[in-house]
Amino acid sequence: AAHSSTLGGHVDPSTTRLHLSAVTVAWLSRPAWRLMADEASARYPLETGGVLAGYWVGPDELVIKAASEPGKEAVHRRYRFSPDHDHQLAWIAAGYEQTDGVETYLGDWHTHP
Repeated sequence: AAHSSTLGGHVDPSTTRLHLSAVTVAWLSRPAWRLMADEASARYPLETGGVLAGYWVGPDELVIKAASEPGKEAVHRRYRFSPDHDHQLAWIAAGYEQTDGVETYLGDWHTHP
């Protein structure tokens, strides 16, 4: 999951980090990072999140091409986030279809402001 620290309600990119097990290298696209940063800033001081999509390039290296928004039915609280599962499933399926199965679900992201 991606975690971001915030300063005055804005994401501080110098403290954004990824927690990934069994992965040596994770490449994060600018559009994915930007969506997560914008969403975190917009929801501050509440938690938010979504899902990550991309592909594996080796047994311990992946490319995160896209990050989803939380969805309209997501619940955002100060110390809790519950995703909109229907939105997530539709977003994953659409991305998989649009990329002919190249990009798929990689994991979830959420903030801890």
